[in-house]
Amino acid sequence: MRFIKKSKSYIAKERDFLFKQLKKIKGIYPYYPTANFIFSKIEDKKLNAPLLFSRLIKYGIMIRDCSNFKGLDRRFFRIAVRKRKDNRRLIASLKALFK
Repeated sequence: MRFIKKSKSYIAKERDFLFKQLKKIKGIYPYYPTANFIFSKIEDKKLNAPLLFSRLIKYGIMIRDCSNFKGLDRRFFRIAVRKRKDNRRLIASLKALFK
């Protein structure tokens, strides 16, 4: 039971950190998360989720392209909440791509 509590607390902390960092990147609109992933929309007209996926994979980072979800288009994706080191690497990569 203690492990579960610690895990939930850690994920909540990292989710908040990641959400706040994503909000700072122009061109991405993150939706407030309630799970261990963050659903986001690309506002930059030069990019879409499949293109973002192909660029991030070069950094060893994978996102979930949500363009095949009913009612969504190529601008939607989601990312999993990970360890702080991984989350920082993702943010740095996204900042570089959304300059």
